[in-house]
Amino acid sequence: MSKILNRGEYKVSNYPSDKDLKEKISFILALGTLAPSTHNIQPWFFKIGDNYVDVFLDKDLKLPKADPTGRDAHISLGCCVENIILASRYFGIFNDVEYTFKDNYLVRINFKKDGVREESLKDFVYAIVDRFDARGKFEKYDLSDEYAEILNKLNDFENLSFDILKGDKQHKLSVLTASGLREAHADTKFRRELAVLINHGLSKRSYGIPAFSMRMPFFLSFFIPKAVYYFNLSFILSKLNQNSVDSASAVAVVSSVKDDPRQWFDVGRLSERAMLKIFSLGLKSSIYIASVEIGDRYKKVKDMIDKDHRPQFVFAFGKMNLKLQDVPRTKLELKIK
Repeated sequence: MSKILNRGEYKVSNYPSDKDLKEKISFILALGTLAPSTHNIQPWFFKIGDNYVDVFLDKDLKLPKADPTGRDAHISLGCCVENIILASRYFGIFNDVEYTFKDNYLVRINFKKDGVREESLKDFVYAIVDRFDARGKFEKYDLSDEYAEILNKLNDFENLSFDILKGDKQHKLSVLTASGLREAHADTKFRRELAVLINHGLSKRSYGIPAFSMRMPFFLSFFIPKAVYYFNLSFILSKLNQNSVDSASAVAVVSSVKDDPRQWFDVGRLSERAMLKIFSLGLKSSIYIASVEIGDRYKKVKDMIDKDHRPQFVFAFGKMNLKLQDVPRTKLELKIK
């Protein structure tokens, strides 16, 4: 039996409005699992109560080399929870969220049986199902100042900042991205951790990085993971990533006052909110975090945004005529404990 979640079952039109609260919660949790996560490892699991869900960090899915501090995992959890909150608000069953952050128990989301739908969130929720991380070169497209205003208005977190870089700063960040990748791939243990998570064109795994999401040709998908495992290919990969960042209309940087799990989580929530909005506006986004994750490059990014905040998350965005098949996600029932 397949372990892969069927996205088609979770189109907005399939919301079980005539079912009991637990079935509604399960539907919305499935939307939560469509959030992006580092190497698509989906480091979360849930416990469902009568009118609440507890969200946990799955420490068994830790990436020792790619995410030694757990920063990326907490950002991924924030993305997941943001999907859940947006969807439950749209469907009118969101009550509130309690932050716990005790060991791997992060939050409890409380629901109510019925309420008024927040129709203003419709575009966000539709984007949850269809959005994907768009790798490759963006089309030439000049963003108006209106986009910056729209995105900045999404930030209602007191301890976070949201900055958009263009022009010379964007290019400098692309160079940092490339150099960060070269440093990461120089580490044999990092490459081998990454390689075993790259899925070839016939893979049936419900986690990991599908070759098609990396724009990798079907035939090569059977050889590239082994090549990454044994050889440092960063001279190619770094150039591809730099070209993608350079070609984007702009780059967004999400930063926090403190560098701790609680604010990493909020970084994920804001980043997911912004990427969903971007998709709903007809644009694509692509996540590139080497410039803020590898070594002390984040200090140079900090100078670019000219704030006393720690840069945590970076994504490029712009026009791209691309449609990918669905990136696999693990079935919800396998994520419930």
